[in-house]
Amino acid sequence: AANPSGIMHNKLGLFDYGATNRWVFVASWNFTSGASYQQWNIAIEARNAALFSAYTNELRELLEGRFHYDPAKSHAHDGTRFRLDESWDEGWVRFAPYPDGSAGGTNAQTDITNLIAGAQSEIVFAINLLTRPLIASQLVAAANRGVMIHGVIPGSDQFVSDSVYPYLTNAANYASTNVVNFVTAYENPDGTLLDDGSVSDLVHAKWMVIDPWGARPVLVHGSANWTDSALASATANDENVLFLRHRKLARVFYAQFKRMTGMWATNRADAWCELARTGASWRVD
Repeated sequence: AANPSGIMHNKLGLFDYGATNRWVFVASWNFTSGASYQQWNIAIEARNAALFSAYTNELRELLEGRFHYDPAKSHAHDGTRFRLDESWDEGWVRFAPYPDGSAGGTNAQTDITNLIAGAQSEIVFAINLLTRPLIASQLVAAANRGVMIHGVIPGSDQFVSDSVYPYLTNAANYASTNVVNFVTAYENPDGTLLDDGSVSDLVHAKWMVIDPWGARPVLVHGSANWTDSALASATANDENVLFLRHRKLARVFYAQFKRMTGMWATNRADAWCELARTGASWRVD
């Protein structure tokens, strides 16, 4: 779908092989060479009828020219519930722009802050750009109640306008020594160079995993940078964000964090969780 003006920021595809074999491809990855070879990106391929229908309805809006600035754009499919195989509960999908862009309104930002508020033990995230003070304050609150938090934001985006990175790295904002711990991503796949800020948007992912080793893991993943335009606004970007209550998928993303940062190689009980490969197929060992 070609966007005549503004920002259509989706990165997705639909593949229809018949009534029982319809797939949704949801990525952080732009369809470019740089995104394929110079950045950390990730995608999900999901086969689910309800999810396929929701994305079909969203793409129909775009293909018919109803982008974010069009008040006639439908929100009927926003918030569609679905259940993937092996999920511990229903997931849902949000499509920006949202029906209500206010703090606490019907939007992805509210969903995310609610999930962070419910975190029990651990949060891990890889986010290209994070500018939302409400999300930052919830992360600090989670750290203050003892939740272990590790994140990565690329060097090129840590100090851009409105970034909450300076707030989250200021020890004075925390009640104890348990803080949001930022780690540095590798610039190359063999782990011999670290991000020095010279590669723009090196970490291009936009995801968060909550309680990956708990009873109720949650994965948030989609096209949206964690900004007002992408997570809250009622008039800005066209985006899609998945909320997945799925243990295995949460741990796959956790394993990607390990691979892009080298974290927890030997000193964690869950150090066994690694991305491995058989031929062209990736798996989690």
